[in-house]
Amino acid sequence: MGAAPVLQEIERETVPLFDRICVPSQRLAELLPAGGRVEFIPQGIDPTIFDAAERSPYAAGSRNAVAVGDMLFDRNAVRSLARAAPGVTFHLFGIDWQGEAPSNIRIHGERSFEAIAPYIRHADLGLAPYRVTGDEIYLAESSLKLLQYSYCLLPVVMPDALPVARGNEVKYRLMGENSWRGIVERALALRRCKTLRSGILTWDEVSRRTLAAAFA
Repeated sequence: MGAAPVLQEIERETVPLFDRICVPSQRLAELLPAGGRVEFIPQGIDPTIFDAAERSPYAAGSRNAVAVGDMLFDRNAVRSLARAAPGVTFHLFGIDWQGEAPSNIRIHGERSFEAIAPYIRHADLGLAPYRVTGDEIYLAESSLKLLQYSYCLLPVVMPDALPVARGNEVKYRLMGENSWRGIVERALALRRCKTLRSGILTWDEVSRRTLAAAFA
């Protein structure tokens, strides 16, 4: 993420001092300085919040896309998607939008996770528009939104730089031309399958794995 050199130096000095270092990405583990006892433990979700979000916040018959979080957010990609699909409303949470936005983009600002959960569960597609370089590919393994979208069985629109193969990805070119309308149409047509939830941990399971690693 481009940490300051002084923080990177502190990291190099302190990594060997820990009994165990738990990280949510294999690639992130490979980027850490040598000498640490590193354990890969994936991120988790709280399924009870999504399961309880039975009431849809969307108008009946409408088509809706959702994006959560501002980290490495690619506004140009989302702007292009929205312009290409005027019949879909794009709901953005925790995102500080700069510049003009198409009329079918809704900026919701910061909201509680409980308030956002229904928007995720009942969306037609999820957005993971990461503007990544090679050093940030680990986000594909550590991204919470990708797990949350998959638990809710959403197709996910994301850049081709992310090495994700859960089965619900619809990818666009990070560099080069895209048929944005075609990307949205493929995402809306993607068949939802409960196998997308395979391997997704709960936070209880993450806690147990973390404690087991700490005391190993």
